[in-house]
Amino acid sequence: MEATMGSPQQILAGVRILDFTQWLAGPQATRLMVDLGAEVIKVELPPKGEHSRHIRIVPKDGKDGAIPSYFIMHNRGKKSLCVDVKTPEGQAVIKDLIKVSDVLFENFTPGIMAHYGLTYDVVSQINPRIIMCSVSTYGQSGPYAQRIGNDLVALAAGGLLHMMGEPDSYPAYPASAIGDHMGALNAFGAICAALFHRERTGEGQHIDLALVDCAYNAHDWALAAYSITNGEVDPQRGGTQRTGAFPYGAFKSKDGYIAIGLITDAHWAAMVKKMGREELLASPEFKTNRWRIQNADALRVIIEEWLQTLPSDEEAIRILADELRLPAAPILS
Repeated sequence: MEATMGSPQQILAGVRILDFTQWLAGPQATRLMVDLGAEVIKVELPPKGEHSRHIRIVPKDGKDGAIPSYFIMHNRGKKSLCVDVKTPEGQAVIKDLIKVSDVLFENFTPGIMAHYGLTYDVVSQINPRIIMCSVSTYGQSGPYAQRIGNDLVALAAGGLLHMMGEPDSYPAYPASAIGDHMGALNAFGAICAALFHRERTGEGQHIDLALVDCAYNAHDWALAAYSITNGEVDPQRGGTQRTGAFPYGAFKSKDGYIAIGLITDAHWAAMVKKMGREELLASPEFKTNRWRIQNADALRVIIEEWLQTLPSDEEAIRILADELRLPAAPILS
């Protein structure tokens, strides 16, 4: 692809990726690479191809031979190759492609690629400059490596699921496969970094990426609090609010729900003054974030009563986000 005025060269133009991945974590990562100009050859196994080809959101989805929407969402822009890598002929095809590829990306359970005769040792002998990325739930080695996992398992084992939901109820699934999404972004970054390293050194490498590690790395203050106190502070689920801050979460409003995330005392003061409740600034129960957390139930009532006096959620957002410049947004469906 030639760069021209008004049509700059995409940063991954000329990079060829041999993509064995399936479901979400791998396909999303390679879809991002497609957006940056990479050539992605999606390798699918017979007879049915990649599993997500068969996900139908509604009965008409994928009807009459059309490609289902979920598959398109994560695989648009890619080339597709159906080949039986269990056969010598299929392996020969893949090995020929390895010779002319920059990246081999897979997210099988560890051991599957060895079964296909495509370990990194084999692949790197064919092409020493190739970058191989292996995404799995627990990593390529260790006591749990052979366990089958997915997004939910990674969130559970990584401790994030423990932090979601009501304090005295079940941990709650976040309604989106964020464990896979985090894995995809980490894989995307790792592969790009490996390509940069290869430009400097000429060396390929094997990236071993565990979804559990990505989930664990997504903890923020809770992990720091537990570590610095040697476990004396043990963060728990905060329900509709972020644990460790208040007000920081969902609040009932005139028409529905509004997300308000006040981070600083200055944010708090600005909202309280607009509410006409300046006495709260001097109240020991609400003066600092620590005490606002301790008295969150009472403070929630005060905030929600004020929100419901406003003529509409649109007006509430205008006041909070535009007039006061506070972090707030309507909770949209």
